[in-house]
Amino acid sequence: MLDNSTTIGRYAILYKQSGSEAADAKGWVWGYIDADGTVNQPASKKGSACISCHSQAENIDYMLMNKYFQ
Repeated sequence: MLDNSTTIGRYAILYKQSGSEAADAKGWVWGYIDADGTVNQPASKKGSACISCHSQAENIDYMLMNKYFQ
């Protein structure tokens, strides 16, 4: 994720690992790490900062590629 048009400010992480204790009910592990390595949104929060966007209409298992990349 960019701070401005050229500077990376944060990395968004989303991967499927149903067996993880950090996974949400659908098996996804979510998180944000700032560019300096600081954990901004830990996986233990189970995507609470992310889920509203990833739950938009036309998502498939939280993936929005079919909404934005048709």
